[in-house]
Amino acid sequence: MKSAIFMLIIGAVFLANGCSSESAEPDKEVPVYHSAEEAAKGFVEEENIWKSTAWITTKANEYILLAEERENVFFVGAVTNEDGYRYHVLSARASYRGPDGEAVEGGGSFEWTEDHDMEEPYTLHISMEEDYKLPDSEYTFDLMNNKDESVIASVEFLKGLRQDEEDANGR
Repeated sequence: MKSAIFMLIIGAVFLANGCSSESAEPDKEVPVYHSAEEAAKGFVEEENIWKSTAWITTKANEYILLAEERENVFFVGAVTNEDGYRYHVLSARASYRGPDGEAVEGGGSFEWTEDHDMEEPYTLHISMEEDYKLPDSEYTFDLMNNKDESVIASVEFLKGLRQDEEDANGR
C-alpha cells in the first residue's frame, strides 16, 4: 500500500513538472526582415518597447540597439544579416531605478549575454554624463571599445509603441 501511494506521489510530481515546463514560454522565432531598418523597427514592436530605442551604427558598420523598455529599464540588441536581417537580444534587462523610484545617476554598463559576431567586444555605458542623450529619458549613453574609445558612427532614434500612440492622439 505504501509503495502504491509513493508511486502515485512520484507520478503526480512527474506530471506537475511536465505541465509546468510546457507552460514555460518557448524561445520565440525572430522574423527575417528585408533591411536592417525593418529589423530595428521589428525589435521595438516585438519586444513591446514603450520608449525610444537608439539604433547605433558602429564605425565597423554594425547595428546595436539600446532600448529603454520602461522608465529606467534597459536592454540591448543587435541587427545581423544572416540570410536576411534579424535582431538578437544581447543582454538581460537592467534597471537603474533607486529604492524610491528615482533614476540612479551612476547608471552602469552592459555586457553581452550571448555570443554574436562583433568586430570587437564593446561596452555600452549608460549614465547621466555620457555623450549621447536618449530622448524623453534622464539617461545618456556611449558605446566603447576595449581602449575606452567611442565606436559610434551614427545614432538614430526609433519611437516606442506608447510614443506612437501619444503622437496619434495628439498628446
